[in-house]
Amino acid sequence: MPFRIPPMSDLLKAANQLTIAYTEKRKEKDLNRFLGSIRPATHNSDRINDIQFIQTLAQHISNNRATYSQVDVSFKDQDYALVVAPFLKEALSGAMLLDLMKITKSYGDDEASVKNNSALGNVILDLFKIDGLSEVPLDKQKRCLEALKTYIQVYDSQAKATKESPIQWHATRKNAELSKIIEREIKNIIALEKHENSNNIAAVPCS
Repeated sequence: MPFRIPPMSDLLKAANQLTIAYTEKRKEKDLNRFLGSIRPATHNSDRINDIQFIQTLAQHISNNRATYSQVDVSFKDQDYALVVAPFLKEALSGAMLLDLMKITKSYGDDEASVKNNSALGNVILDLFKIDGLSEVPLDKQKRCLEALKTYIQVYDSQAKATKESPIQWHATRKNAELSKIIEREIKNIIALEKHENSNNIAAVPCS
């Protein structure tokens, strides 16, 4: 079944309930560990900060989606349902996929380990109805990250133009650092696409 981004209502609901879903899944996985009933609960502040980033972005999108085309001139006079809404869905999905990329790398790109051990990874996988990051086509990963990068930059630029304090998207990362992380992942995907394309060309038999 091809990868599909859920409806905006489902994305926003999942983001709003992310802390609860993560806590419940983390508790479940802790209990399933060896001697899980007597071992202390796992506390991963890194995951919690990443969840906060997703929730901050989701709330901002929810509050500003109707007026986004007034802020981003590239969407001026564009149809909301056909153009703007899909972009906003990709931006929010990009934040979730960014975390899934980070989690997958932390498990050495072992997607089975992510599914078996990562609470936040499981919540994101369940939302997108996939078993691993590899089920998300590279071009879709790139589109979502590019949408995320654009969304953040648009509002950072607006804050600079109006001399207002920029939105602090992530609790422990400055906006410039966050943008660099997104850009790095986009570059990694482009490199993977080139590698896949070269392999496909090499696999074509000579006539």
